[in-house]
Order: sequence, then structure tokens, then C-alpha cells
Amino acid sequence: MKPSLVGYCFFCCTVLLGVSSVHAASDTASSEDKWQPPSYPSSSILLENQGASPRLLSVLERYQVLKGQNFDGFPLYAIESWQYAITQGENMKSVSQLVSLNASINQVPYRSRSNRIDDLQWPTPLEFITSGGECIGYAIAKFLALRESGWLRSTTLIVVGRLLDDTPHAVVVVRSLQDSEWFQLDNRTDAIVPTRHVNNFIPFFALSDTFIWIYKHDESKSPAPSLDRGGGHE
Repeated sequence: MKPSLVGYCFFCCTVLLGVSSVHAASDTASSEDKWQPPSYPSSSILLENQGASPRLLSVLERYQVLKGQNFDGFPLYAIESWQYAITQGENMKSVSQLVSLNASINQVPYRSRSNRIDDLQWPTPLEFITSGGECIGYAIAKFLALRESGWLRSTTLIVVGRLLDDTPHAVVVVRSLQDSEWFQLDNRTDAIVPTRHVNNFIPFFALSDTFIWIYKHDESKSPAPSLDRGGGHE
């Protein structure tokens, strides 16, 4: 859908962790231990680690500051678009009802922000909506919109990996509390698809506020991206 460009999306691996202040979800550490990240046809879970991602922590902290300032300085249309996206996730009883949230954020224009990875930081949702961006911008916006609308920590993850053409990519996945099925929200489509049916995306890392899961895959076909640097993006 969008061209492969060399740029910033894929340092999705310095992502993550440890910020429960983004949304006061009622999950506890014990409940985090009772579930597993999504399964994909192309990969299996290899191991999990605890830790903190400075890059994701920075995004979440900057978002909290901007929120505390009522997003002062951002255009009204961006603020209204963000508030609308959050409302699309509220009071949803099933994952299938999140199609409108996924579609609303997917309307943000896709733009390559830079070809110089080291010059870039992950955008907060308002920055992303105002300027457009790449797959990590869509993923962070959906991740935070779900948290702000009340979805539990244990039901939302950012997954980073590669497409079949080796283009680095990032998505958000949401877990149904009804049957524990994981669904993928992707900027390349408004449809919400169970991850076990996704055949065009190879995951490398699943990221939550407290864990990073590493997927096992065939590295000879598609080497895993670095945790600190990235390549192209979608």
C-alpha cells in the first residue's frame, strides 16, 4: 500500500515498558502473568524479558506533559481527531467494534519523516496527527488511544517485525477478553484480523508496558532488526 522507504519507523525495538501512568488501567502484575502475546503463523515465542525502552518511555512521558497542558499549541483539528479516536475505543464490548478506531487513525496521511534514523524520535499522537508519519506513528497512536479509552494493559501490545519483502513494520494488537483471541490493527488496512490468520507479517518483538517478547523465526530468510537501529518501514 505504501512504498518501502529508508527511515525511522523501525527502531521499534527500543520500544516499551514500565509506564503505567499513561492510563490508570486496573491490571495488576499478577494478571500480566496469566496471558501470552499473540501467535502468528510464521513465528513462535522464544523468550520474554523485562526492561524499559528509553524511546517508548520518552514518547509516553512527552504525551503526559502535552496532555497536562491540554495539548496547547496543536491545531484544533488534531485535538478533535485525537479525542474522536479515543471515543471510538470507549465502551466497546468486542474487538470487532474497534474497526472505527483503526480506520480513524489510518486516515492520518502517511509521510516519510526522515532518512536519518538518529535524528528522529517517536511521535506522540498529536505530533503524528498534525504532521503525518510512518507505521510506528500509527501504532503509538492506536496503542495510546486504546489505553486512554480504558483498555487494560494486558490487552494491548505493539508488535514490530517485517513484511514479506523485508520492509520493517509495526502494528498494534488487541486481545479479546471474551476468548483471548488476538487481533491486529494495521495502518495498511482498516480491517481487523486475528493474528493467527496474518500471513504477510513476520513478528520479531511484542511489546507491552512491562515486557518484551522475542519471536523465534528463520533468520536466514529475514534477519531480525536491531533493538537500537532500523531500516526501511511501511
